[in-house]
Amino acid sequence: LGDVYKRQLMHWPGIVRNFMSLNDTVREIQLADRTEVIPKPSHHFVNLLSTLRGDYYVFPLEQIGGHTVSGFASRTEDDLRIVVYSHHHEDTASLSEAVFEIGLSLHGLAWDRIHVREYRFDREHNSYYRFAEDRRALDLTERNRVYSEEDFAEVQELAKLQVTAAREYPVDSRGRVHIPVTVSGTGTNFVIVRGGGS
Repeated sequence: LGDVYKRQLMHWPGIVRNFMSLNDTVREIQLADRTEVIPKPSHHFVNLLSTLRGDYYVFPLEQIGGHTVSGFASRTEDDLRIVVYSHHHEDTASLSEAVFEIGLSLHGLAWDRIHVREYRFDREHNSYYRFAEDRRALDLTERNRVYSEEDFAEVQELAKLQVTAAREYPVDSRGRVHIPVTVSGTGTNFVIVRGGGS
């Protein structure tokens, strides 16, 4: 089962070249003198997801305008890790431009302050979707395209995992705090909460 899961997750056999397809976890970028491999956002997301422990608190599902919005949380030795997502089975490309303002209410915290790091995953955040869409719209066959060093530098930067928000919040005397999170339609946010503002 592990090997089958790994092949499905990585979409093997083979690595997709350039931007022929937008459905893979890594892809080859062809330059004039070499081929480079860059990660897709799903690569970073799976790595973050792998840091969760096996004991989850699952949030209730909410239906908002055809979108299912929910999430789950898990504690590690040092922090609390939260995943919030939105999904619409007829809007997998997030064409609706829907955005959801989610309020996470945390209770029972022993910290005076918390530091929150957030990683958004959608078409605009932690993604080279727009770059790929623009290049695919050009009148060239993607399979045989040779990218310039400038294009590669741009997509290489877009392919890096980026913190999309970092904030601190005071925890009230009863151990409660409210964290606002903005989730795009068919997007996912990975939120890491640490005590002490560190």
